[in-house]
Amino acid sequence: MAMKGLGTDEKRITNAIAGLDSETIQKVKFAFQAKHGKDVMKELESETSGNYWKLIKGVMTDPVTYDAELLHDAMKGLGTKDHVLTEVLIARHPNHIKKVGERFYQLYGKSLADWVRSDTSGDYGKYLLKLVEARREDNSIPVDAGRVEADVDALYKAGEAKLGTDEDTFINIFATRGYKHLRAVGDRYANKHSHSLNTVIKKEFSGDLERVMQYTLEFFESRPAFFAKRLHGAMEGAGTRDADLCRLITTRREFDLFEIAQEYKKIYSKSLKEAVHSETSGDYRYMLETILVKCE
Repeated sequence: MAMKGLGTDEKRITNAIAGLDSETIQKVKFAFQAKHGKDVMKELESETSGNYWKLIKGVMTDPVTYDAELLHDAMKGLGTKDHVLTEVLIARHPNHIKKVGERFYQLYGKSLADWVRSDTSGDYGKYLLKLVEARREDNSIPVDAGRVEADVDALYKAGEAKLGTDEDTFINIFATRGYKHLRAVGDRYANKHSHSLNTVIKKEFSGDLERVMQYTLEFFESRPAFFAKRLHGAMEGAGTRDADLCRLITTRREFDLFEIAQEYKKIYSKSLKEAVHSETSGDYRYMLETILVKCE
């Protein structure tokens, strides 16, 4: 045991868990409980601290529970961490969102929709509630040129072609269509009207609704670039937003961290590992770098 006796062998802990997938980690937690009669998470929390513990917790918590906790933490107390709320709801598969909603209710005794409804308002809140409903079409559905053309026309009529904006049309299309379809809609809109949907969003919307729609545009245009930019944002300037860095690394490590790292280097001419090394230290740095190496 890396925690047995005096002191804790942090490197041994890191090397033991950093490369494991979530399913295997849950089996390890069960086996630890069966063998030692203790909750390994409580043991690790008592033996580690700070950002290192937060990273361990992110890696060892099952993805559904972790996202439920992220959403709850984003909405509890005064203020809302909108960037976390929107990132989780935009970037997860609809089936995953449904499971997160079920887990959220189990943990907090109130539905995710009710929390979002009480913590947001207006068209921004309406958009997020659409995302919570998890009605986005699966990307396995082939792109239909006729449906793409119909959505392009609907968005044009709801925005540029009229005085004012029909927000409901934008919300319905952006929150329910599959990302391959939306990418095709964006391409066709630009070809047909000589400017991008991003330009339309900036002109027609403002505030939180504009931001969440731009997030959606960025995500369907390039998922790796979407996360690369957020990782860069977590590390640029004075200080590091460690909560964001931990969340982004832990939630993408089993899916597309390799592609994100490649995109990061393409955009910023610096490897993600180099950026992490320059912004972190100690056991926290070692575990982040170990995760990145195992995802290469």
